[in-house]
Amino acid sequence: MTAAAATVPPSPLPDDRRVLLTRLVDGLDGNSLWWLSGFAAGLAQGHPPPSLAVIPGGQPAAQAAGRLTIVYGSQTGNARRA
Repeated sequence: MTAAAATVPPSPLPDDRRVLLTRLVDGLDGNSLWWLSGFAAGLAQGHPPPSLAVIPGGQPAAQAAGRLTIVYGSQTGNARRA
């Protein structure tokens, strides 16, 4: 599978930069991609991470349903409450 054929998540890059990046990685082998990944990580290390936005509208947190008792037994017939 080439990099161009891979599913690409939404990018913060402008279209012209995204096209350049896609052309750069097209046809690279695994070792080259790993090297490029480390190179990019090293460049990013000098910049603060972007702030993450919280998207409203998720499900509310689940509420505890009540008490739960777990009981188990052994093959010898001896049982112990947990």
